[in-house]
Amino acid sequence: MTTFFAILFTMAVVISASLLVILIANQHWPANSKKILSTFKDAVSEFGLSIAKKELVGKSVIGLDRGNNQLLFFTSSNNKHEGYFIDLAKVKSYEVKKEYAIPFDDDYSRKKVAESEVGRITLNLSYKNGAKSLDLPFYDRNEDSPSELEVREHQAKEWRNLLSSLSPVSPKLKEVRKMPAFRTYINVA
Repeated sequence: MTTFFAILFTMAVVISASLLVILIANQHWPANSKKILSTFKDAVSEFGLSIAKKELVGKSVIGLDRGNNQLLFFTSSNNKHEGYFIDLAKVKSYEVKKEYAIPFDDDYSRKKVAESEVGRITLNLSYKNGAKSLDLPFYDRNEDSPSELEVREHQAKEWRNLLSSLSPVSPKLKEVRKMPAFRTYINVA
């Protein structure tokens, strides 16, 4: 009788572990990712780009063509795809912006603002000609799991560093923290 329960327990553990692996794999590669990657690949072909670095960022894909100094960014939200084709020669600076999702007043200490309260993380591109800057979304609290926050912030900073290194004169790297009460803090990294 004990052997029977040992075999039954072992089977339950194996099945549970298998289901957990499948669940984790599906979480990282949702069906939407295949569609956005396909759309990205089509755009690369259409524009004749040679992507040296490509990365999946949640429901978005970002890719760099070093030879032509171009950036391609595609994002998917509510079954709608948006794409940005960016000439990096026209970009003045790159900043990682964090917007907090909690109310902020004069009595609230910045130390109390927990990282889990981040509402959005974007890579902001400011243009040399003074045109409106572009925010490329890396994390949105309303669409992404809080467990992805640190990874997305790291990805945004890596892309900022990479793109800044390609600029003829690399500007100082900045991280902007934007509070809902229109307070902005800039930390020079």
